[in-house]
Amino acid sequence: MSDLYTYIQDGKIIEGPRPLPKSWGNISGLNLLADKSEGVARLKALGWYPWDNTKTAHDAKAEKATWDNKSFEVVDNIAKPVWVIEARDLGQELADKKAALLDEKAELEARMAREAALLKYDGGDIPTELLDLPVL
Repeated sequence: MSDLYTYIQDGKIIEGPRPLPKSWGNISGLNLLADKSEGVARLKALGWYPWDNTKTAHDAKAEKATWDNKSFEVVDNIAKPVWVIEARDLGQELADKKAALLDEKAELEARMAREAALLKYDGGDIPTELLDLPVL
């Protein structure tokens, strides 16, 4: 479990997950309450619950776990996100990776063309092939 807390009011997350604030409303030293057993009870009475960000067990290669930043449950006085497990769209992930690699390849080819033109440059007038190349 992390050192994060969530302020819950009327069944909704109002603040967090985040570290406890040093001051909140008319209470100073709110962050110090977590170190004392009676302080933890006071935090819960105020609506601040420890946050457990542990993901639901899933096959990370075939599935992805996402949280909508609002669905949660309180179990044993600890707030936990409700994770949604979805099958990964491996075809789309591969297409995205391929597109990124093609972009990277095009950029490298442009750099290589510019470098080759610069190596031919003899220091006289700037040749038009250098002016036409993108500056990367």
